[in-house]
Amino acid sequence: MRARIVKNHFLIGSIFFILGVATWGYGHFNIATLENSLNESVPQEEWWILSGSLQWWKITQVTVLNPLSVVLICIGVIFIVYWAVQLALPITIERRRA
Repeated sequence: MRARIVKNHFLIGSIFFILGVATWGYGHFNIATLENSLNESVPQEEWWILSGSLQWWKITQVTVLNPLSVVLICIGVIFIVYWAVQLALPITIERRRA
């Protein structure tokens, strides 16, 4: 039972970590795509639309996506560190008893 709980901590931590990295990458991917689109020759109206969208993504990246990804990555790291400590704990207890 305990081994299953410890294994679940690693799985949950890995999922949070991957979600954090994916959230960070998603915003950066969208910003890079819009910047590349603006560098091409596009009509003036489309340039205004893309420019407004790029500004919105930059603001959203700074205010929402970066903090969210940091929180998700930190939660993932905490779960993984807890998993590692729980994995090493029985070995330490057994050494103290001997």
